Amino acid sequence: MVLAENFPGGREAFIKEMNTTARSLTMYNTSFSDPTGLSNQNTPTAADVSKMVLAVGGYGLIKQLSVKNKLK
Repeated sequence: MVLAENFPGGREAFIKEMNTTARSLTMYNTSFSDPTGLSNQNTPTAADVSKMVLAVGGYGLIKQLSVKNKLK
């Protein structure tokens, strides 16, 4: 939400960019209606979510923050 609120153009521009990025990742069956991606109005498919996960894996910091560390 903080990212969306501070995005140039605000929340609606952020959501539009989310959907544009989804299309660029060939996530053709996904549509976002809120910036968290958690609304029941969002329409992701499992196949599209897997494309997103693969794309995010290319960003080291996001990958590092997303992976659960094993307890020693």
